[in-house]
Parts: sequence; C-alpha cells; structure tokens
Amino acid sequence: MKFRFQSVLLIVATFMIVAAPSAAFAQDDAAISSGDIVRRKLLYRSTRFEVAPQVGVTLADSFQRNLLVGVNLAYHLTNDFGISATGYYGMLHWNTGLADNIAEELTDQELAQISYSYVQFAADLGISWVPVFGKFSILQSTSVAYDFHITGGVAVVNEAAEPAIDGGVELEDVQGLRPGGFLQFGARIFLSDMLSWNFEIKNMLYSRAEASGGNADPEFRNTVIFATGLSIFLPGEVKISR
Repeated sequence: MKFRFQSVLLIVATFMIVAAPSAAFAQDDAAISSGDIVRRKLLYRSTRFEVAPQVGVTLADSFQRNLLVGVNLAYHLTNDFGISATGYYGMLHWNTGLADNIAEELTDQELAQISYSYVQFAADLGISWVPVFGKFSILQSTSVAYDFHITGGVAVVNEAAEPAIDGGVELEDVQGLRPGGFLQFGARIFLSDMLSWNFEIKNMLYSRAEASGGNADPEFRNTVIFATGLSIFLPGEVKISR
C-alpha cells in the first residue's frame, strides 16, 4: 500500500512539473490571439550584454579537484544567438579519494617523484544558442521566465603541478598551456528583467596528463565543470517584440 501511495505521489508531482509550463504556454497563446498589444513578448536576451560572476567545481577528476571562480561576458545578437567569453581562476585544489589512496600505499620516496596537474586558470570563447525558452508558473500565481542554452567554441587551460607529497618535485610534463574546445549546457531562471540565476555544465576537451612520475603520456581528456552564478543584463530594460 505504501509503495502504491508513493507511486501516485510521483505521478502527480511529474504531472505538475509538466503541466505548469504547459499552462503558461497556453496563457501566452491565448494572449497572442486576443489582440495586437498582448501579442508582444518579452525578449530577455536580444541585443543585451550579460555579465555573470560564477563559482564552479570540477567533476570526475582523477587526482585533483578544483574550485574555480570566474566571470562570463556575453552579448546576445538576437533572442536566440549570442557570443560569449568566460575566464576562470583556480582558487583552490585538493586531493581526490584516489590520490589519498595512492598516498597511503606508496612510500614517501616514491611519492616525491609524482606530480598531479590542476587547473590554474582557463578561458573560452564561443557561440551560444537558446533552443528552448518560456515560462513556468509557481502555485499557478507567479510566472517565471527561463531558458535552456547551448554554447560551444574554443578553450585554453593552463595547468600547474602539485607534488604528491610536500617537498616533492613539480614535474614539467603536467604543466603548461593546453588549447582545446568546449561544449556547455546551461539554464537561466530570470529573477527580474535584469537578473537571472544560472546553472551550467561545461565539458572542456584538451590534451593533458593528470599525473606523472617523469614519463607522462598526454592524451585527450575531459575536464567537466559545474558552475552557478548570477547574471546581470544590460541595458536593464527588456525589449518587446512587435
């Protein structure tokens, strides 16, 4: 009986999530058909600058996890397309569980010959596309605008070396500037005409060696970043379509 009740709750919750945006769309469609004035819609991105301070963390790292702070600058050519540039600085880094396990198994002399790479700074330049946008309602009373966007382009990452043990060597074959590319999926929730809260998953692909004992063999690897931040749109007024 408990299982059936939980299943019903799950179905109801899913329906509410799906139905709320649908209701908002239905309201918009009704407004569009009612007259010239209400046919106009808000263009939250069109011909506006976007400045977004961010904080992010790398995921699925083998040896070093990274905490990044940065900023994204974008200009939206239309409501659907724009150009963007992002810069990150590696504020903190720390051992993963795998690195800790290695430290327990090897001697200090062996660890002194190992270095791990971490993100010192990174930057990217890309083109963004907003394939999905609309509104959803909260308790059928407040409408909130949102969008889902995709960004892709070129990237460069500067990696530095972290010895596996204090006083160990910082091997050069895990350090340096690494060019590559990136693909990002993100979402915005608009808090007002001028502000939005953003969530992004970015995958950077470039040639790197995550660890070295003096004979690193770099290969193309993924660095995945989850980032969130607050966007400020300028000018503050939203354009309205004709």
